[in-house]
Amino acid sequence: MAVAVSVPGGSWEERIPPNVLRRKRDSTWRGGFSLGVDLGLSRTGLAISKGFSIRPLTVLELRGQKLELRLLDIAEKQEVDEFIIGLPKSSDGKETTQSNKVRSVAGRFAVQAAKRGWRVYLQDEHGTSSEAMDYILSM
Repeated sequence: MAVAVSVPGGSWEERIPPNVLRRKRDSTWRGGFSLGVDLGLSRTGLAISKGFSIRPLTVLELRGQKLELRLLDIAEKQEVDEFIIGLPKSSDGKETTQSNKVRSVAGRFAVQAAKRGWRVYLQDEHGTSSEAMDYILSM
């Protein structure tokens, strides 16, 4: 499984999801919707993006194989070619019990997605909620 990691203070390539990098390097490439997946204990939030344009999509209350099949179905309908799954970490950057659960689900899902030609990336999601709130407030 490929991994996209956001590293505080890292280079811009370490903070920008892969489709955005590909678009930056090849201006003629027009594909590339990303499906952001926020795996929670009871719900899974989805957002779709192309470049830096992001919009919420839906919240699913499914688990296991039903969730994985629904994600694949949504990806097909939304013309997605990659999944970016949020990896929760503690404030000091260490992985948590939830991180292990997400890695497990992401690993199983990556196998199914790869069979259909889709890539799956893990993205450190620490601080993204506060970043999103700051963005909303600045609008």
